[in-house]
Amino acid sequence: MAKVFISYSHKDEEWKGKLTAHLKVLEMEGYCTLWDDRKIKEGDEWFPGIEKALNEAQIVIMMISAHFLTSNFIRKEEVPRILDRRMKEGVRVIPFIVKPCAWKTVRWLAALQVTPKDGEPLSTRQEAEIDRVLANFAERIASLLKQKEIKEPEIHFLPLPPEHISISKLPTTGEKFFGREGE
Repeated sequence: MAKVFISYSHKDEEWKGKLTAHLKVLEMEGYCTLWDDRKIKEGDEWFPGIEKALNEAQIVIMMISAHFLTSNFIRKEEVPRILDRRMKEGVRVIPFIVKPCAWKTVRWLAALQVTPKDGEPLSTRQEAEIDRVLANFAERIASLLKQKEIKEPEIHFLPLPPEHISISKLPTTGEKFFGREGE
């Protein structure tokens, strides 16, 4: 099942909640698995958890705000990995403009098609319009997933080097094999 990674600033938690409320329908219908850093359990190491989820994601939704654009962790850790996977593996990256900010001045972001249409921030709309925009967005994500446009990552296994292979540990059998008396 496809994994959708949500990258956001904790200062935009309220907006992430509104988005995930609409995307949760897709998860419940079996289209995808949603992931954000709140899925990391107490006591687990958070950085490897984020790396693992980011490496497994087929879609990355970036919730763009001034807080997102000024987060050192997001800019130095998440964004480079996301853009690298986009270029090398074709991961779908969707910048979602949540609040007014200077996103057009950020070169890598200005080069991407953003949502909502024309980069009009979600926060500048009335409540009913916000829900309509989020519902339409969830339907577009479902459509992407239905079209099989999102590829599951291929799992590659490398053979063990010869020094790690030992036939001495194979089970031993008797001298004769069962059912071969006639030979």
